Amino acid sequence: MSSTRQTLKSKRILIVDPLGECLPLAKKLVDENFEKTILSRSFEELLRILTNARATREPIDLLIVSMHLPEFNDADFFKTIRSVYSGAMMSLAESTDQRDLQLRLSGGADDIFVQNSNPELFLLKVECLLTRKILRDQMGLSTYRNEALFLNILAVMAKVLEAKDPNTRFHSEKVSMLATNIAREMGLPEDEIKRVSIAGILHDIGKMGIPESILRKPGPLDPAEREVVERHPLLAAQILEPIEKLKQAVDYIKHHHEHYDGSGYPEQLSGDAIPLGARILHVAEAFDSMVTVKNYAETLLPEEALAEIQRCAGQQFDPFIVDVLDRILRRSGLLVPQANMPTKSLPQLLEEFAV
Repeated sequence: MSSTRQTLKSKRILIVDPLGECLPLAKKLVDENFEKTILSRSFEELLRILTNARATREPIDLLIVSMHLPEFNDADFFKTIRSVYSGAMMSLAESTDQRDLQLRLSGGADDIFVQNSNPELFLLKVECLLTRKILRDQMGLSTYRNEALFLNILAVMAKVLEAKDPNTRFHSEKVSMLATNIAREMGLPEDEIKRVSIAGILHDIGKMGIPESILRKPGPLDPAEREVVERHPLLAAQILEPIEKLKQAVDYIKHHHEHYDGSGYPEQLSGDAIPLGARILHVAEAFDSMVTVKNYAETLLPEEALAEIQRCAGQQFDPFIVDVLDRILRRSGLLVPQANMPTKSLPQLLEEFAV
């Protein structure tokens, strides 16, 4: 087991479950070697456990709570919980009612799991929340600046993203590979090429903060849903900014949807004000998105996708990078549709960077 996964397994998880409905979830955690899983049947017992945890300096790393505590109504439930506990928290919901889910998120839950959903997704959400806690706990420690450690941690995040958005499984790898080729063709230094590569792998990591109902929607997004999706570069920046060695790559990720003419997002940067790595990512990401089969938009042939990108050069895309893309695609034969997909998952690719 990798050191990162050993760290996750060693965390203390408290499940508050007055009605005993969460025993299968607790068993799932124990079966997956989360042996420090504790069950509480009341708010009073929760307070006792939290107090003992502080006294013994063994804090609770993740709190998983249902909405069945008889001491509280929905309005003050999370406010009260947050008054005694400031760590990672998951709320267990009985249905996918959007108003109810939003109440939980706005009230202070970091994530939600709908009971009777796939238990594997529950496990992934637990790992994600514990990973974020590791990031927060370690951001001020010099030992955390070890590249292998934080890339392994991001690999866990990537696994969660793959579960939420199946289209991400190969998209990020292909974007990374194409962006790397563009950067190398431009003669950029090796350190810069690696930053572009990592930014390509992680450019969609902010989608972890987007509801699955939007990520998996089979048709076009409405304006409100589009606004939610357009937050993902900023969410990615928030996740990755604590990692000092990724600071430049974070800028590339944050701005990879800026347009050359200033009409993009999130900050409407234009021209050379957009970081070069972000301009490279934008071209690579657009090309792969156009040629990837999906259920909500037309799929273009590679020649058609390149022609569309060339048409938008100087408006959406940096014209010089578009010329580099054209040169690479024609020389490498990538204008012929590729039958084979990358064989490595997002977490596997991240772990290779950590070696």
